[in-house]
Amino acid sequence: METECERENEVLLEDSKNQEKAENTGQKTGFRWKEIALFLVVLCMQCGTAISESFMFPFFPIEADKRQLTQTHIGLVFSAYEVGRFLTSPIAGSLVAKVTPRAMLILAGILSSTACIALGLMDYVENKHVFLTLTVIGRFVAGSGISMVCVAGTSLLLKATTFQTGTIVSGIEGVIGGGYILGPAVGVAIYQVGGYSVCFYAFGGFMAAVTFLQVLTLPDTEDNSKKEKHFFHLMKIPGIALMFTHYFVVTFGISARYVTFPVFLLHSLDSNTTTIALIMGLSPLIYMAFCPLAGFLMNKGIVYSGIIVGWILQGFVSLLFGPSPLLNFVFHHNQSLLLSAVCWGMFQVLSTVIYLAPFQVALNCAQAAGYEKDSIHTYGMVAGMVNSAQGLGSIVGPIAGGAVVESIGFPWAMSVIAFLYFGMAIFLSVFLLYTKHQKIPLTPS
Repeated sequence: METECERENEVLLEDSKNQEKAENTGQKTGFRWKEIALFLVVLCMQCGTAISESFMFPFFPIEADKRQLTQTHIGLVFSAYEVGRFLTSPIAGSLVAKVTPRAMLILAGILSSTACIALGLMDYVENKHVFLTLTVIGRFVAGSGISMVCVAGTSLLLKATTFQTGTIVSGIEGVIGGGYILGPAVGVAIYQVGGYSVCFYAFGGFMAAVTFLQVLTLPDTEDNSKKEKHFFHLMKIPGIALMFTHYFVVTFGISARYVTFPVFLLHSLDSNTTTIALIMGLSPLIYMAFCPLAGFLMNKGIVYSGIIVGWILQGFVSLLFGPSPLLNFVFHHNQSLLLSAVCWGMFQVLSTVIYLAPFQVALNCAQAAGYEKDSIHTYGMVAGMVNSAQGLGSIVGPIAGGAVVESIGFPWAMSVIAFLYFGMAIFLSVFLLYTKHQKIPLTPS
């Protein structure tokens, strides 16, 4: 599907963009300490937002139960975060060029730290309905903050540095994976020592410190866009609409598995909580470890082929995950903890490819459709689209995944998701064949 010529074209475009940046700043292309410092500061903020989202996962249900809140209420609190992310991302992508990435990152840091500290104050609220309402609002604001961090941080690094797109995207995704490892672990430790409120105060203070560091270090980067287009104009581009669907399906599958897999391990495979925690806890570590490899492949121009292969392999892994009743002629209704654990790890490895490479695809499609190259507006719009799709998938996945598992069982539910993945591979292949036949450009000339 993806010819050698097309891969070389993508690599040459990336190299020429970086060389032009270096010449404009009077520097040679390469790793410079100022760029590395900027990269680390932005990644620190990205990691901080992931930690501030995930640290409450282990103990919030306990606190909610003390206030006689139901599982539905708990789900509402957690989903409010993704609703904020889904709604705010397109707006952030449209405005980042006007307000500058620096200003948006600082504002996002203030929102995130304030929301975190405010959630800690909810410990003093006795009425469960008031507690629930204010916590949902706080989580919504926190989700809006992380969407701004992701959009502005990605736009700033793509505009202000000569790092390749794959390096930037894999770095961001890698530290987010690290944040999801550190968040629950550190959160539980602080909760046991200081209690509910102290956790939020500690992480809110950490976000405030990182925000102050951004005030001191982030550069003012102006955009050179001559004309700006709104988010819905971007979504009219076929390749962009396809990538939005892609990110939605990816996140839908991931979030559905996260909600239903622990219950499957507990009830169907008779696993204990320690085993479940070990399997689930290793997933961000595996994802973080393989992000650099996915970024390397992305920088080498292996994009479309990597996505298609990734979809197909994820489909087969999904069939083995239960395993699917369609494979009873092989497994004879037997289920294996080892097989499920291996499949879970394979999901994390393959997710790096189908999560990172589509960003380059969307960026190329936008520029091929007339969006300006090396523009904060273009970077912001694409990053906003990606984060919005991920937020929507994270909202729908747990709800739909739980409902399907309750209706037809975990193995059949994973079979449905498997064929959804196969469908995405076919859909993308047909799209590439059609654009090639019609000579529709997928990369800027």
